[in-house]
Amino acid sequence: MVSDEEFIRDPSPIWCPFTPKANQDTIGLVESTSEWLLARRVCPTWKAADWQATAGAWGTAYTMPLATGAYAETLTRYMSLGFALDDEQEQSGRSVHALESFIGMTSRLVNILEVPGAVTAEDGPYVCAFSDVARGFSALAPRSALTRLFNGFRDLMLGWIQESMLQTASIVPTVNDYFPFRYASGAAGAVASMVELSLMEEVPHDEMGSPLGRALTASALMVVLIDNEKLSRKKEQVAGVYDLSLSTVLHANRYCSRFDAPQVATEMRDRILAVFLTLRDRVHDEHSPRMGRYADALSLLIAGVVAFTPIAARYTVAGAPAQPAPTSERPRHATDECLPVPSVAWWWDAPAA
Repeated sequence: MVSDEEFIRDPSPIWCPFTPKANQDTIGLVESTSEWLLARRVCPTWKAADWQATAGAWGTAYTMPLATGAYAETLTRYMSLGFALDDEQEQSGRSVHALESFIGMTSRLVNILEVPGAVTAEDGPYVCAFSDVARGFSALAPRSALTRLFNGFRDLMLGWIQESMLQTASIVPTVNDYFPFRYASGAAGAVASMVELSLMEEVPHDEMGSPLGRALTASALMVVLIDNEKLSRKKEQVAGVYDLSLSTVLHANRYCSRFDAPQVATEMRDRILAVFLTLRDRVHDEHSPRMGRYADALSLLIAGVVAFTPIAARYTVAGAPAQPAPTSERPRHATDECLPVPSVAWWWDAPAA
């Protein structure tokens, strides 16, 4: 009999050939971010605000360590608010009423991101707080980057709604559908825009939107999402969150046995990381230095998630000690072979333009 813990986790070290960095100045934003969350009534108590602010500040410090000043402050606020919204989303699939309420709020958030001043007297704390974040992004981000952020946030809202609906209906997506679903519900597009913003310089729009640029971003973020599923699952198990991890999807679709699912998920993750490394080298050879710096920032994102998630109080079960994840500089499973999954197979042969 395979236990739930063994099913969810492949205990082997995580292949991560990058060295994580943590911006100590960003970690120092915990107190000011807590005060902001309290002032905007996102959190009812100082303890709750400190909880979310700590996750946001440490998460930004580890995953986007290049950001400083107003960039770091805005990203930290956004990540703190995002964690709080994620907790709301996890509850929205438990009833039709909760789902309807969540859909209404997400519609307002999309509107506020594009028109920060459109707050009304009927809007709740999340919308008002998000208005502050939207103003920060509008002041800092170049127009092309802001457009990518808008699109990424829309995708996230639709992904969250899809996830809640799958939970309500007790449905598991197919293996092919899992990848675009997880990319949306895991905030991949929004996170990629945050990484871009953390560089504090404009990355060429045509290069970001090229097939090579899109494959680079998508492969990096999919590695991050699969790692986060593995490293944060204890928190979700305790909370009773509906499991739509890659391991569960593989087993539910009879792609492999329950026993083999965690290892197969790791093998797929390693193959995606392998193609990211290839794409990153191509970007350095075929695109501008600014695009190359964005590719390197994605490497820091991957390393930051592996370093931050297992030690974060947000993902640590009460009473359990925070323990860094074991890592390896060499893969056990990586191969240059393309994954036989149509929704991601194009990453392995993405043209430069």
